[in-house]
Amino acid sequence: MQHASTKPVTSFRDMWNLIGLASLALVLAGLTLWLLTWPKFWTAQQPVPSDPLAGLAQTAFTEATGIRILLVFSTAGGGMIDVRYQVIDPDKAVIIHDTQNPPRLMNETSQKIIDRPFHDHSSRTELRTGGTYQEILVNEGGAIKPGDLITIFIGSNARLEHVPVQ
Repeated sequence: MQHASTKPVTSFRDMWNLIGLASLALVLAGLTLWLLTWPKFWTAQQPVPSDPLAGLAQTAFTEATGIRILLVFSTAGGGMIDVRYQVIDPDKAVIIHDTQNPPRLMNETSQKIIDRPFHDHSSRTELRTGGTYQEILVNEGGAIKPGDLITIFIGSNARLEHVPVQ
């Protein structure tokens, strides 16, 4: 008695089924090989992302405010500026929520200042060491654009100059 898998191909339909299965097996093998090797080629072609603020001397600013600026970028079609920061000292970092002196951003070329937070400036969130937070300001009149350099003012006397906007 012959086993079903060793039965010779005797009809046209059986031949096409066999070709279809072989094709499917080849496609799956090729796809598997591509998925296993693709990340190596992809990562080799991508530049290593750099810290856009790596050259900034933030020591004095961080000492005064308890925060380190990570990134500043335009969002919402240019209508808002998002400032990402990391808390280094939570006791000092509460200054960012000072309603009398909210954070201000100044375009170093035009000298235009934006200082209106998008949301309620007071925060009930406990700031934690190492935590990353954001401050979003309304970019009235498109005062700040990607590529501009800005000065960030926090509180009454802390400032960080020459911050690039992404």
